[in-house]
Amino acid sequence: MTDIQKLKSLAEDFGDAEKHWGSRDKAERELAQACTPATVLELIAKIERMMATQKALLVERAAHIRQRDHLKAENESLRQQLAIPSDVLADAEALRRDAERLSRATSFVQGLCDAAGEQPSVATGYLHDILSVMSKEASHD
Repeated sequence: MTDIQKLKSLAEDFGDAEKHWGSRDKAERELAQACTPATVLELIAKIERMMATQKALLVERAAHIRQRDHLKAENESLRQQLAIPSDVLADAEALRRDAERLSRATSFVQGLCDAAGEQPSVATGYLHDILSVMSKEASHD
């Protein structure tokens, strides 16, 4: 295995040696000894493997992006299929308001019955009848 750090250090030393007269020859010899054809071929092979890996990763990434985009489109289609039509939402809101009004009216009539207590009268009879009808209507919902 090539010692990349050693080659880097020798190459840096060679560059520094050019600035200092006389030490260039020694740095050049050390660099030449370290940069054998086998070392250069090993480094080239390593670069080629890394480039092949990079290419494979880019292809895989592109496939993942296509899959993601397909799933996004599928999700949007499913959302649209599940969407509740606006007229159904309007009907549901109207029913909710009616149920709320019926609940308030039932509470009001119950309050009148409670206020009348046990005193028999035509009014309390009507109130009990109204409460009975409203309870039946509420139970049908």
